[in-house]
Amino acid sequence: MNTLVDPGVRAMPHRHALLMIADFDDSFVVFDPRSKQVHLLEDVTAVVFDACDGATDHATLIADISAAFGQPLAVVDRQVATMLRSFAALGLLDGTEPEAEPPCIGCGQDDVHDDTVRGRRRIGRRRARRGA
Repeated sequence: MNTLVDPGVRAMPHRHALLMIADFDDSFVVFDPRSKQVHLLEDVTAVVFDACDGATDHATLIADISAAFGQPLAVVDRQVATMLRSFAALGLLDGTEPEAEPPCIGCGQDDVHDDTVRGRRRIGRRRARRGA
């Protein structure tokens, strides 16, 4: 069982230490240097991510969100568990790694990379001949 979303957990998990986080009032922009991905977390997702400090009480967070939005505790608890699973899959929590990133065009694909470089050189030579 994933202990990050185990209903018996009392404190929210920690955010991963390598993340670079910019706080914009009601949203966060999160850069993960391991995956080179940027994530925009807004609204309730930002509230849940902010609570991932290793100290915030899970049940208190659920109760606060439930009261603020008028949603039943069970519904909010399921939504928060889904968010935590997503954070874990993205590698945003301690003890997690981001899922494999899609391959970059040209990276590790010499034939594609060589064609792209050759194409750029041809375009550059054409512009140079035209005086552009």
